Amino acid sequence: MVHPIDSVNFNVKDGNKDGLVNLYEKTCSCSKFEVDKLPCQHALAATRYAKKPLPDYGGGCYKTISWVEAYAGSIFPVGHPND
Repeated sequence: MVHPIDSVNFNVKDGNKDGLVNLYEKTCSCSKFEVDKLPCQHALAATRYAKKPLPDYGGGCYKTISWVEAYAGSIFPVGHPND
C-alpha cells in the first residue's frame, strides 16, 4: 500500500519492512535505493503510484548511452598473468 505524504515523499507498506521513499532525492529508508542505484520494491511502488517514468530513477550507469560511451574507445586485450 502506498500512502503519499506529498508529491515526492511516500510511505510504502509491504507487509514485511515498510519504506519511506523520497523520489526527488532517490532515497528509501530500506537503503537499497541508494546502495544499488536502482529502485527498491518501495520505490517501484511509489513511482507506479505517482505515475512517474521508471527510467528516471535508475542509476546513470545502467542506461544504454553510458554503455555506448564506455565502449566508444579502443579496448586493448590484456595478456595472461604469467606472460
